[in-house]
Amino acid sequence: MNNLAYDIQEPFRFLVDLSIIDLIELDKMDNKEFIRLRVILSAQTIRNKEG
Repeated sequence: MNNLAYDIQEPFRFLVDLSIIDLIELDKMDNKEFIRLRVILSAQTIRNKEG
């Protein structure tokens, strides 16, 4: 059941990326913060897929 929940979340990561890019363009967030956030999200995805 958890795998289905994570599979459903995956398409929405694109929306998160777009939102963060908008924040960067508006100078509300810098590239380092964006990279750190993506690393955290990627690590979470990997952990969830492993089990």
